[in-house]
Amino acid sequence: MLPWIYIQEGIEGNAMVLHVGVILLTTIIINIAVKLILRRLLSIKKARLKIFSHNYFNKLHRNIDRVVRYMSLITQIVLLYYVIFHDSFIPILFGSIIFFFILQSLIQAIFEWKYSPTPKKSILTFSEMIIWTVGFISIFRVLL
Repeated sequence: MLPWIYIQEGIEGNAMVLHVGVILLTTIIINIAVKLILRRLLSIKKARLKIFSHNYFNKLHRNIDRVVRYMSLITQIVLLYYVIFHDSFIPILFGSIIFFFILQSLIQAIFEWKYSPTPKKSILTFSEMIIWTVGFISIFRVLL
């Protein structure tokens, strides 16, 4: 039996999906609301960006981001191997997901602050990081 099937004994399948869905929807709504409020307060214009595009400010940013992404990929693959064969590594996998998400968001915010023509956008990135981190932790608490 795969480890993620019996992660949560107190909440049954459909209730767990409902809990995760509510947390995810709440996180999305809070994120949109906070971004709208901050955009109005800080007078930040909304930029149209492509979905899943890389918004690098210079070569250093691109190189650092690639190193972090490759480290994240290798770490997640190794931890996923251990999760499949050892149940005790599930919290470590979730912790590494949160760690690399925070690291990538901080790098993006720092480069936005230093090299962007609109450094106020780094505040949006930082707030988005905090909201999604709280959402991820809430979801992982339901799953564990």
